[in-house]
Amino acid sequence: MFSQLHKKKFLIALFAMMIVMSSLLVEITVAATQTSSHTLGMVAGAQPVNAMYEPPDGVCYIGKEENKMSASRQNAWKTATGKGVYIYGKFQTMESVIDISAAKTLCDQRYYRGVWVSWIAYTSSDRTFQVTRNIAKGYMDSFIRQCARVFAAFPYPKFITFNAEMNGNWYPLGEDSSIFKQAWIRIHDIFERENAKVAWVFQPNHPPNGYLNWKYPKRDLLMNYYPGDAYVDWFSISCHAANWLYIRSTVSGAMTRIGIMDIAKSKGKPFMFSEMGAAANYANNYNSPSESARAAWLTSFFRYCLSEPNVKAFMYYNYDSPNNLIENQPLLLAAFRHEVANPKFIDK
Repeated sequence: MFSQLHKKKFLIALFAMMIVMSSLLVEITVAATQTSSHTLGMVAGAQPVNAMYEPPDGVCYIGKEENKMSASRQNAWKTATGKGVYIYGKFQTMESVIDISAAKTLCDQRYYRGVWVSWIAYTSSDRTFQVTRNIAKGYMDSFIRQCARVFAAFPYPKFITFNAEMNGNWYPLGEDSSIFKQAWIRIHDIFERENAKVAWVFQPNHPPNGYLNWKYPKRDLLMNYYPGDAYVDWFSISCHAANWLYIRSTVSGAMTRIGIMDIAKSKGKPFMFSEMGAAANYANNYNSPSESARAAWLTSFFRYCLSEPNVKAFMYYNYDSPNNLIENQPLLLAAFRHEVANPKFIDK
């Protein structure tokens, strides 16, 4: 009698323990999923694909580069364009430690979901390639480490481009492709050691006449600046209406001619247009295309994004004088508003 009772109690206790363990397993799984979603900043229900902060096919983050970061500016943008902004973009020299505190505040308030920084190797006393050389030699490790810790503390998606348009000869950012790559890798490795969780965006300018085997005077071929698959998360290219109207009338034609999307795909990297726009001031060297021509080009840009699943983010360049802001150019604004209404382009 005692043996049967003991056995019954044992089985009841075992069954209860199994229920508790099952419940704990569910809670752990849910918590891990929520943590992953928050850490990666993905759209609701989306799973990470390959690269850091990469959304699934069919999704493209809306980004904006602007020199005024505020809730009022963001509200004005959303009213004008019909959608908000997923990624806020800013330019930053190495004058001082990167400050993205304002971006964090606005992300906390849900005006943005992440930040992209175009990080330029300039200081107040040196606007030459020597700064990049100093990085490659390790002379700026302490400064870079401080910046990495700022990003490590930022709890939202974060993207960095180092020395954008390095293959162009209008800035001294890519005078030596070998040293450029050494500097990039050194920065990347310091950020990795500080657990900064940054997505690294490789952003050259289109080569002369749009061909990969052409190079600007005193610069190297575009892909000779590529630091390697282990050090790059996203591919990109600068994309401004006036310049691209010069090399080919549509974005699709220019991208086919350049061939950089094919390279990104071959390496399994998502693509971001991390600097694109149709501002009038970029037209000065190319016979100043009219606003209507630039609006047509902008439409072709969005049509290309819709046709190419590997385009997963763009950063609209909304800088400079008030006349260049898209809100003050009715034809551009109408084209932008019409195209971003497509559900592929997300702001939250």
